[in-house]
Amino acid sequence: MKLSLKLLLIILISISNLGWIWNTVAKKDREARRLYKEGKIDEALAKWRDAQIDAPDKKELHYNIGNGLYEKNQYEGAFSEYQKSSDSKDAELQAKVYYNTGNTHYRMGKLPEAIEDYERCLKITPDDEDAKYNIEFIRKKMEELKKQQQAEQDRKEGQRGKQERQSTPNHSSAAADSGTGQAGDKGQEKQQIEK
Repeated sequence: MKLSLKLLLIILISISNLGWIWNTVAKKDREARRLYKEGKIDEALAKWRDAQIDAPDKKELHYNIGNGLYEKNQYEGAFSEYQKSSDSKDAELQAKVYYNTGNTHYRMGKLPEAIEDYERCLKITPDDEDAKYNIEFIRKKMEELKKQQQAEQDRKEGQRGKQERQSTPNHSSAAADSGTGQAGDKGQEKQQIEK
């Protein structure tokens, strides 16, 4: 009987300690979110990290810390925190994680990865208009970058050809002028297309 009573007492104390820990974590998280909304990002991050001492695996804390780091343009750190919360069982949180990971990849210049993240978000929340918009925006940006790279490559090739013609002896000036005019015309056509 005394053993059962001691065991029951230990269980009750453990349960009350767990409740206290979770209440402390929730309180710190609420306070950190308030600070975040007020633009006090460093203070919010400190509160979330303090809450992690009691709940190091809490997915929401990793997500919130990721948001704070994103606001401070610390994209590598934000990405790392989002990754720690990406396997959440909460579908809503998981969709937010994928969306914000997409934003982070975009800021890091990893455009194909950003599209993949937004597509993962859409698998969970197919009606997310922001994710759909971002996918199309990034695809257009990638196409523009591709055109710019091609124009730059064409420009460099045109300059290389001009230099070769100028350095080749025994060319008549009429032939050189003709070649230069053609390269310039091509460059202007490319610029007009980009506009």
